Amino acid sequence: MKPSIRFATSTNNMTSRSVLTARLDRLERAVERIPGYLWFVLALVLLLVKSGLYFGHNFPAAALSDGSKRPDGWSILLDPSLAAAVALRITTRPLYEVFALALSIAVLALIAYLVYRAVPGIDGRLVFLVIAVGPIGALLFRHFGRYDTYLVLGAAIVALAYRSRWWVIGSGAVIMAVGNAGQALATSIALAALTMVPDFRAWRKSAAIALSVSLVWFGIATAIADAYSVPSQLDWLPLLAGESVGYFFSTLPLLAYSALGFTWLLVAASLLILERRWWPWLIISMVIVPMVFMAITVDGTRVGVGVSLLPVFAVMLVVLPRLLSYMRGIGFPGPVTVIAIVAFVMPNPWIGYGELRPAWEWAIHEVHFWWMVFTR
Repeated sequence: MKPSIRFATSTNNMTSRSVLTARLDRLERAVERIPGYLWFVLALVLLLVKSGLYFGHNFPAAALSDGSKRPDGWSILLDPSLAAAVALRITTRPLYEVFALALSIAVLALIAYLVYRAVPGIDGRLVFLVIAVGPIGALLFRHFGRYDTYLVLGAAIVALAYRSRWWVIGSGAVIMAVGNAGQALATSIALAALTMVPDFRAWRKSAAIALSVSLVWFGIATAIADAYSVPSQLDWLPLLAGESVGYFFSTLPLLAYSALGFTWLLVAASLLILERRWWPWLIISMVIVPMVFMAITVDGTRVGVGVSLLPVFAVMLVVLPRLLSYMRGIGFPGPVTVIAIVAFVMPNPWIGYGELRPAWEWAIHEVHFWWMVFTR
């Protein structure tokens, strides 16, 4: 009787696995048949539903058409979103938001394209979905066209074009640093720590260039702020750090998760792939450095995502191919589709000033915001 029971159980397990495999294979084929443009729209809708939208209500819209309300002299460079709008001669708020939306979508598409080129055998549409519905997509869409957009764009160039010539990496580093000098410096430090691991030594050139450019621009930005009597990031730090530490520890578990979201799976995979002697450097890069900067700045999730950018991109290029290869090697069906599904269903909370801000709350604010934009 016992052997027959074992045989029956084994048969049931094999049958269940066969059914699951067949369903996932069908899902994989169904995904491949979805037209590219429809997949693109679907990913953006999912981003809207999962992350919410925030267009930055503190954007100095009046300065678009009234030069007297703009920052003085070189201090306009401390607000790259306004500087870009002025350079492009955008004079109205609705027109700027259209530009900001297009820029944010273009950055998402560029990241997906670079990852697609770097990871063999991966579906570019699924890459776009994973990036769009994760913390990076939320960072872009919660501050359309603001300085975070340039931070993400520059970091993507620095990390994903790491085999390119120095001037390509340097251009990305400049864009990243101008976007946010403090976070650019912090994420460069995080990448430098990661390059101590042999698997990531190919990024040493990128880390050196990004660190040098970010440090120089941080000094320039601080000098410009002092010259025009504008509070710099160094000036704000002691004012916010004490309050921020309290927020940090009161929301630590959820805040730690929200900083990386789906990427925590890649961190776990990295720990399994790497030898234990390299674990400390990975933890310093992807956990400790982002946590320290989240602890001293009240923006929470936004800072954690920004500081994690460079190491996240590098880990994605090294670990994701190995993870996919392993899953395929053990006969796991539709690994890319499964990863995309997991990324989509995982929650994407946003914490700032010690408060959890769900997507629906942002959406309600945005309805009122756009009503005011188009009725004024």
